[in-house]
Amino acid sequence: MENKKAYTEIIEKMLLEDERSEVKSCSYRSNSHIEVVEIVFRGGNMVRINVSADSLGAILQEVCREVYGSGATGTFYRGFQKEEEDE
Repeated sequence: MENKKAYTEIIEKMLLEDERSEVKSCSYRSNSHIEVVEIVFRGGNMVRINVSADSLGAILQEVCREVYGSGATGTFYRGFQKEEEDE
């Protein structure tokens, strides 16, 4: 079985290296109904992409479409996440 969580962590590391991506975090979550990649951008914009039944390659394509292109096809939520203030 593919380890989507570990793969998404690798994608996150690549995105964090590219300042132009504006990505603050990229994480994988799943429950018994859905698999989701959540991308949080600097400034607080957040996107959730449905990656249920996606291969690892398809996850990479979806994330890249969202970050660098015109948006992922599996996007089901766009919103705003208030950034936490530095203490």
